[in-house]
Amino acid sequence: MKILFVSSGNTPDKIGSVIKVQLQSLMKIGILVDHFPIIGKGWWGYIKNVGKLRRYLKVNKYDVVHSHYSLSAMVSSLAGARPHVVSLMGSDIYAVCLMKQAIRVFDRFTWDACIVKSEDNRKKLGLKIISIIPNGVDLELFYPMEKAEARKIVKWEEGKKIILFAADPSRPEKNHPLAMEAMSRLDMPNAELKVVYGVPHSSMNCYLNAADLLLLTSSWEGSPNVVKEAMACNRSVVSTDVGDVRRLFGEEPGYFLSSSHPDQIAANIRTSLSYMGRIHGRKQIQDLGLDDNSVARKLVVLYESVLV
Repeated sequence: MKILFVSSGNTPDKIGSVIKVQLQSLMKIGILVDHFPIIGKGWWGYIKNVGKLRRYLKVNKYDVVHSHYSLSAMVSSLAGARPHVVSLMGSDIYAVCLMKQAIRVFDRFTWDACIVKSEDNRKKLGLKIISIIPNGVDLELFYPMEKAEARKIVKWEEGKKIILFAADPSRPEKNHPLAMEAMSRLDMPNAELKVVYGVPHSSMNCYLNAADLLLLTSSWEGSPNVVKEAMACNRSVVSTDVGDVRRLFGEEPGYFLSSSHPDQIAANIRTSLSYMGRIHGRKQIQDLGLDDNSVARKLVVLYESVLV
């Protein structure tokens, strides 16, 4: 089977880290995958790629085209991609009304299958064929390390209680002000919020292991990969109840679901920092079938279904 991934190419390496992990996971199980990067921003920037992709598809034949994010999917549809599988990644689902209407039109007439990342996402869209397949975690890239060893690598001070905020604070949906407000109510002079973003994906394992916990204060998410990556490292997580986080945590000790009230978030941070028991987040990821290998095999089943 030969697959073409279509997604934004506006990052330095022309492919987002989450999409790259999915591409590599398919290749690990013997699927041939190429990537067509969409270069440009906004509606017009994307539309200018339609002709390029149409010409590319005339020369290069694929069993399935798999587009990631709605704008990339629309480019693929206009370029005549079929069979066409689309992944909506979360931001698409919470887009303005006009974008949602466009998604429904394209799904009705040109998409053969649509993937969302959580049950919460599915409920917000009324699409004809929809599968819930969260992105998987590369368990070879994300694994537990000794905290002291990880702190030496990232050059963080020993003795501090480090809360990691692993997102760009300028992205409003990540709700950095809520994280800051919760920290102000923590009343723990030894605790520090570290903001980390824009680093190579391969470096995040050390940052997650160097932290005492991961803090996610997002207003909305699909299936937040950083939470799954922290769990793969057996790190504690405090998170707002967004996307599929409730399902990810289950009843596992060391994982704390919060409302969006800073007092409750602060209380959960204190509980997390004082928790002395063992954490089995990595096993939880495996039990849920969210390792990259298991997710890759689910994708293959979906690809085969659109070829029938």
